[in-house]
Amino acid sequence: MATARCYGRQSLEKATPGLSNALAFLGQASSIKTVDDILGNSVNRSVVLTALGIPEQVAFQELRAQEQAVSSRVDVKKFQDPKFVTDMTDQYLLTMQQQSKSSSSSTDLTTLAEQASGLLT
Repeated sequence: MATARCYGRQSLEKATPGLSNALAFLGQASSIKTVDDILGNSVNRSVVLTALGIPEQVAFQELRAQEQAVSSRVDVKKFQDPKFVTDMTDQYLLTMQQQSKSSSSSTDLTTLAEQASGLLT
Protein backbone atom coordinates (compact mmCIF):
# COMPACT_ATOMS: atom_id res chain seq x y z
CA MET A 1 0.00 0.00 0.00
CA ALA A 2 2.87 2.37 0.78
CA THR A 3 4.27 1.75 -2.71
CA ALA A 4 0.93 2.66 -4.30
CA ARG A 5 0.78 5.82 -2.19
CA CYS A 6 4.32 6.74 -3.20
CA TYR A 7 3.55 6.11 -6.86
CA GLY A 8 0.34 8.15 -6.59
CA ARG A 9 2.22 11.01 -4.99
CA GLN A 10 4.90 10.89 -7.70
CA SER A 11 2.31 11.05 -10.46
CA LEU A 12 0.55 13.94 -8.70
CA GLU A 13 3.90 15.71 -8.35
CA LYS A 14 4.56 15.21 -12.05
CA ALA A 15 1.13 16.60 -12.95
CA THR A 16 1.42 19.47 -10.45
CA PRO A 17 5.07 20.34 -9.73
CA GLY A 18 5.63 21.35 -6.11
CA LEU A 19 2.41 19.80 -4.83
CA SER A 20 4.09 17.83 -2.02
CA ASN A 21 5.82 20.95 -0.70
CA ALA A 22 2.63 22.98 -1.07
CA LEU A 23 0.59 20.51 0.98
CA ALA A 24 3.27 20.26 3.67
CA PHE A 25 3.56 24.06 3.78
CA LEU A 26 -0.19 24.49 4.19
CA GLY A 27 -0.04 22.19 7.19
CA GLN A 28 2.84 23.90 8.95
CA ALA A 29 2.75 27.56 7.87
CA SER A 30 0.93 28.68 11.01
CA SER A 31 3.99 27.61 13.03
CA ILE A 32 6.13 30.26 11.28
CA LYS A 33 6.92 32.98 13.81
CA THR A 34 10.33 34.21 12.60
CA VAL A 35 12.29 34.47 9.36
CA ASP A 36 14.51 31.68 10.69
CA ASP A 37 11.42 29.42 10.81
CA ILE A 38 11.31 29.91 7.04
CA LEU A 39 15.02 29.60 6.33
CA GLY A 40 15.58 26.69 8.72
CA ASN A 41 12.93 24.43 7.18
CA SER A 42 13.50 23.14 3.65
CA VAL A 43 9.79 23.07 2.73
CA ASN A 44 9.07 26.53 4.13
CA ARG A 45 12.21 27.87 2.50
CA SER A 46 11.37 26.42 -0.90
CA VAL A 47 7.76 27.59 -0.91
CA VAL A 48 8.36 31.08 0.47
CA LEU A 49 11.47 31.91 -1.56
CA THR A 50 9.88 30.62 -4.76
CA ALA A 51 6.61 32.47 -4.14
CA LEU A 52 8.47 35.69 -3.36
CA GLY A 53 10.71 35.33 -6.40
CA ILE A 54 13.90 35.15 -4.34
CA PRO A 55 16.52 33.15 -6.27
CA GLU A 56 17.95 29.98 -4.73
CA GLN A 57 21.41 31.56 -4.91
CA VAL A 58 20.52 33.61 -1.83
CA ALA A 59 21.57 30.50 0.12
CA PHE A 60 25.20 31.34 -0.72
CA GLN A 61 24.95 34.64 1.15
CA GLU A 62 25.48 35.12 4.86
CA LEU A 63 22.50 34.30 7.06
CA ARG A 64 21.89 37.98 7.83
CA ALA A 65 21.57 38.76 4.11
CA GLN A 66 19.18 35.85 3.65
CA GLU A 67 17.06 37.05 6.56
CA GLN A 68 17.01 40.55 5.09
CA ALA A 69 16.00 39.25 1.64
CA VAL A 70 12.97 37.52 3.18
CA SER A 71 11.97 40.06 5.83
CA SER A 72 12.07 42.92 3.32
CA ARG A 73 9.44 41.09 1.22
CA VAL A 74 7.09 39.56 3.77
CA ASP A 75 5.84 40.17 7.31
CA VAL A 76 6.08 36.84 9.14
CA LYS A 77 2.98 37.72 11.18
CA LYS A 78 0.96 37.18 8.00
CA PHE A 79 1.60 33.43 8.19
CA GLN A 80 -1.06 33.34 10.90
CA ASP A 81 -3.65 34.37 8.27
CA PRO A 82 -4.97 31.30 6.39
CA LYS A 83 -5.91 33.38 3.33
CA PHE A 84 -2.38 34.78 3.09
CA VAL A 85 -0.93 31.26 3.40
CA THR A 86 -3.28 29.98 0.69
CA ASP A 87 -2.39 32.90 -1.59
CA MET A 88 1.34 32.30 -1.07
CA THR A 89 0.90 28.58 -1.73
CA ASP A 90 -1.02 29.35 -4.92
CA GLN A 91 1.77 31.69 -6.06
CA TYR A 92 4.32 28.97 -5.34
CA LEU A 93 2.39 26.39 -7.37
CA LEU A 94 1.91 28.82 -10.24
CA THR A 95 5.62 29.62 -10.30
CA MET A 96 6.52 25.92 -10.16
CA GLN A 97 4.15 25.21 -13.04
CA GLN A 98 5.66 28.01 -15.13
CA GLN A 99 9.19 26.79 -14.41
CA SER A 100 8.18 23.26 -15.35
CA LYS A 101 6.67 24.41 -18.63
CA SER A 102 9.71 26.48 -19.52
CA SER A 103 12.10 23.63 -18.73
CA SER A 104 10.03 21.12 -20.70
CA SER A 105 9.83 23.48 -23.68
CA SER A 106 13.61 23.94 -23.61
CA THR A 107 13.96 20.16 -23.53
CA ASP A 108 11.65 19.95 -26.50
CA LEU A 109 13.78 22.49 -28.37
CA THR A 110 16.91 20.53 -27.52
CA THR A 111 15.31 17.33 -28.76
CA LEU A 112 14.24 19.04 -31.97
CA ALA A 113 17.74 20.41 -32.51
CA GLU A 114 19.25 16.95 -32.04
CA GLN A 115 16.75 15.47 -34.45
CA ALA A 116 17.43 18.23 -36.97
CA SER A 117 21.18 17.71 -36.78
CA GLY A 118 20.60 14.02 -37.56
CA LEU A 119 18.74 15.02 -40.71
CA LEU A 120 21.57 17.24 -41.90
CA THR A 121 24.33 14.64 -41.62
